[in-house]
Amino acid sequence: MSASPEPATPDPARADNLDPADGAEHAGGEDVEHGRGRWARRRPWVVVSALVLVLTASLGVYRLYVVPQVDPVSARDPADAILALGGDSRAAADAYRLAATGAARMVVLSDPYPPPSQLDGICSTNPGTVPILCFHPDPSTTQGEAEELRALVTAHGWHHVIVMAPTFHLTRARLIVRRCFAGQLAMVPIPESYPVSYWLYQFGYQTVGLAKAFLVTRDC
Repeated sequence: MSASPEPATPDPARADNLDPADGAEHAGGEDVEHGRGRWARRRPWVVVSALVLVLTASLGVYRLYVVPQVDPVSARDPADAILALGGDSRAAADAYRLAATGAARMVVLSDPYPPPSQLDGICSTNPGTVPILCFHPDPSTTQGEAEELRALVTAHGWHHVIVMAPTFHLTRARLIVRRCFAGQLAMVPIPESYPVSYWLYQFGYQTVGLAKAFLVTRDC
């Protein structure tokens, strides 16, 4: 009777090569390397796209708030009134100086603040030769100022109005005022300088205000 062959002793090296887990790890490593290579190829395009988005947003902010549309005014075509928004005494003085050149027949000052305010003295004394009319907007917002302007236009029969506002506010003010006044409108910036920190604050504030004007308050 012949002896039974002894079972072959497994080769550890070959057993390792045949281990399914090892094959999975090898395949996983290839996937990782492939993913890294794909990201490396795409990364320049992602960076360029991000830079383009940042640049586009920056140009949009610059166009809206730093160099907005400004309309010409002239004594050859005087406005019925010039309205200074915001209740600032310096804005009131700038509006009065512009009206005194013959650019407007009347100065209208919005005073959204409770007394005592910066405009109390100006509104109570009318120190110059150009008539001054003051009002308290309700609500005390640009929307309230535009609604009051509409009422004054109806009461006085105005057809041509100049509106003064800070440079960063000019775009949003134009949008809101135009909804309430269909006549000849000229938007003029108040010649003031502001610190960088205030500009940065206004970029955010005006952007939120524009979004509200487009999405929430769509008419006068």
